[in-house]
Amino acid sequence: MPGSVSPVKVEGLDPGIEHAVTLLRAAGFETFDSCESGEGHAFHKPTIFFYGDLMDGLRAFALLEQQGIRVSSIALRWRGLHGVLRNPTWDMELYPS
Repeated sequence: MPGSVSPVKVEGLDPGIEHAVTLLRAAGFETFDSCESGEGHAFHKPTIFFYGDLMDGLRAFALLEQQGIRVSSIALRWRGLHGVLRNPTWDMELYPS
């Protein structure tokens, strides 16, 4: 595949999201949460959260799409903590495989 990246093993991931997370990690993205979705899970779709600037969302989208992992949405979110905005994070939802 074009732009192939060697996955980096991360312990404790849901099996249904593991491949996407390890690809992002191998490319230098700092993921901090993920969920494969489904019964008993917190999200409706497979979801990955990661830190990054404005261009990192585009890079992550392109990376996963090039590897055949379909992204359904991506959003940059600012979260507040005790009345103070924290650095933005990315939320990426994938189509279930």
